[in-house]
Amino acid sequence: MASSLHLQSQDPTQPRLLDQIVEGARSADEGAGMFAWATVPGVDALVGHVDFGALCRRGTFHLVVGIDSITTTTALARLEYFENQLPGLEVQVFLNPARGLFHPKTTVFEGSGMSRVIAGSGNLTMGGLANNWEAFTDVELPTANWTPQSPLSTVRDWMKANSPNLVDVTDPRAATAAANNHANFSKLRAAEGGAHTPGSTGQAHTAPIGPSSLSATDPVIIAEIPKNRGNKRLGIPPEYSQVNFTKSIFHSFFGYRSSTQNTVVIWNVDAQGRMSNAESRVTRNKATSDNYYFEIGAARGRSYPATPGARPIVAFRRIGNGEYVYFLAAPGDPGFPELQRILMANSPKQTRRMRRFQTDSAQLATLWPSCPLN
Repeated sequence: MASSLHLQSQDPTQPRLLDQIVEGARSADEGAGMFAWATVPGVDALVGHVDFGALCRRGTFHLVVGIDSITTTTALARLEYFENQLPGLEVQVFLNPARGLFHPKTTVFEGSGMSRVIAGSGNLTMGGLANNWEAFTDVELPTANWTPQSPLSTVRDWMKANSPNLVDVTDPRAATAAANNHANFSKLRAAEGGAHTPGSTGQAHTAPIGPSSLSATDPVIIAEIPKNRGNKRLGIPPEYSQVNFTKSIFHSFFGYRSSTQNTVVIWNVDAQGRMSNAESRVTRNKATSDNYYFEIGAARGRSYPATPGARPIVAFRRIGNGEYVYFLAAPGDPGFPELQRILMANSPKQTRRMRRFQTDSAQLATLWPSCPLN
């Protein structure tokens, strides 16, 4: 038996709702969840997480979202995208027939004879999952010990009893109701930070980063990216989609939650300042060193520069609790000369080690006024 109460805060060493749900998905064979509302960044962070996706490939997960407020047509489109990608994921929308709000925030998992319930105040938004001051409980017991029945059975009974009000995510009635929520979403976006722009169903960049999410004291790190291994036998050239940092830098900049595998949520910002959809990445530790690493989607499929000493450079800016925007440039890309100039002026010359420079957003704006992360 395990039970705990968590008070989510801005402390990067403490579990967030996102971390606990992902942890539950890792050991489960099936599950279900109900949330009052959802946003594109929240959907990307949880449903787009590799471990949640793994659950939906080996088992099933039934997700119900409400549309009484906040949930927009773009959020429904993003849910539809993941439902099409993950064979075990079923998404439905609750059409509220009564005056009271549909307001649950509950996730349940079952697997290996255990049942886990994670319930609290956080919705399927980045605020609810990571940044807001929230409270949630996490209880795990042998499935047979739950009375009068297992949590998953309770949720499924509720879904069966309310099936007339549960519709597919593509149902026109859901789209009509969600279209009325865009004004409410704008208010939430202002409260959570303007960087959380609703995205499209793919990975195309969306509107520019919102200034209301930024602070003059946001931590920033600029770093060269080492060459990732290719596969000569298969004709795969070395790439640079994997970024890594020393243990001390990782702990101080990206945070460290010892009770779970760490998840960072990142957005790529292009040279025009436009943001991609969120990438929910698991950070890992190399067994042969103290380095930590994770993948960045903007570099996937790009070959490492052939010119000796010409290393790709990435800049990260922390905008929330475990949330970052990043700008990537390789030789010949817009912004590469500026990033290289900053590193050469502020990081000692390295032979084999990568140059790294930690600063803040105020100094970044001084060193490179037109940086897309400003």
